[in-house]
Order: sequence, then C-alpha cells, then structure tokens
Amino acid sequence: MKEGSSRGRLIALEGIDGSGKSTHLKLAARALREKGFEVTELKEPTGGQWGERIRWLRQGDVTGREEVELFLKDRQEDVQHNIKPALEAGKTVLIDRYYFSTMAYQGARGIDVEEIRKLNEEFAPVPDLVKSLMCRWMWGLNALKRAAARGRSILNAANTWKRWLKFIRR
Repeated sequence: MKEGSSRGRLIALEGIDGSGKSTHLKLAARALREKGFEVTELKEPTGGQWGERIRWLRQGDVTGREEVELFLKDRQEDVQHNIKPALEAGKTVLIDRYYFSTMAYQGARGIDVEEIRKLNEEFAPVPDLVKSLMCRWMWGLNALKRAAARGRSILNAANTWKRWLKFIRR
C-alpha cells in the first residue's frame, strides 16, 4: 500500500482452471510493485497441510460437505498467517482463488452457496475487488483433460465447469 494508507487491499482472482489466473496475478503484482505498492501473492489451496490434502483428493474421496470443511481449515490458516498480517501491514494481497471458488465448486456439488459464504465471512476478510477471468472453450477443454489426468471424470469436471460458469455469471 502506498504511504498514508493504514489497511492493505485484498484482490481475488477467480476463474476456471486454465483461465489465466496465475499469469494475471503475476502481471498485476509486477505492475503494482512498479508503482510502489508492497504486494503479497497467495493461492488456494495453499501449500499448508490442508491445502496439500485438498490437492491430492480424487473424485469421490470425500463428500461436498467434507470438501468445504477442508477448504475452511486451509483458508483459516491462510487468513491467520498470511492474509490478515499482510493487510494489517498495509500490503496489497493478490490471491489466486478465494472463497468464491469454494462457493462455485462446492455449490456445484449441492452445498448451499450462501451457507459457504456465511461460514467464510465469519473469519475471512471480504475482498476489495474480485476479478472473474473467463476463458475460451478450448482452454477449458484443456483444463478438463488435466482434470481427467488427475483421476476426475471428464463428465463430472464438465458439469462442474458449466455450473461454475452459471454461478460466476450471477
């Protein structure tokens, strides 16, 4: 954050796999740093114990509700150890996915999205800006192929992608 500001800013980049979130986060971070901002770059799931467990899940390993619980635990650690301290230090926090992704993906699994939002906003700062990145269908198809390589059903991944797009357009 520039001089004279007391609280940092939280900016969340959301989008389906392959939409360019990580690339745009790096570009935004570089541009902000060039303008004198202190920037913290984060991503979800994190590299912590809960985030790593989430990364290794395969379709059917856990219920949608159990996934939500894992994301909540991962996010609580991230908020406590990274997000809040950076914001309190006046930094700009850029995050590749945040609780809106949990709302979209686990909402696609039948979990109430407003319940997910409420559970997150009990402890997680509401972003100052949420940018949803859309992608061409071919990029999305490549993301589906990667999902299949990780053991996810392409049909389930495609249905989740459709529901994610419907959710994000609301």
